[in-house]
Amino acid sequence: MQPHEALFTPTEAAVLTGLPLKAVNNAIDKKTVSAVTGEEGGRLLDARALVSLSLERRLSDRIAPELRRQVFDALAASPRDVV
Repeated sequence: MQPHEALFTPTEAAVLTGLPLKAVNNAIDKKTVSAVTGEEGGRLLDARALVSLSLERRLSDRIAPELRRQVFDALAASPRDVV
């Protein structure tokens, strides 16, 4: 993550993606999305993580977990201007 990017708390990510807070925290714990530790010790998510969480919410009942993981990995590896 670049230092000038907007970062979101898990609570903010839950509101923005429509997922329950528990699902956001589980995704971070299971390393489905990457998070950084903020100055005060809390976990923070970038825009790519929000996109991955949003996709998770929309695709969880349609696409197998292995394929979703590949999509999330491709998102994480893609250049910033492609996202």
